[in-house]
Amino acid sequence: GNIPYTITEENLKDIFSEVGPVLSF
Repeated sequence: GNIPYTITEENLKDIFSEVGPVLSF
């Protein structure tokens, strides 16, 4: 899926804060 360009860095941080550990971020 494509990530909307309207997404903000804060949204990314919230997302990666959940899936980050799985992706080793």
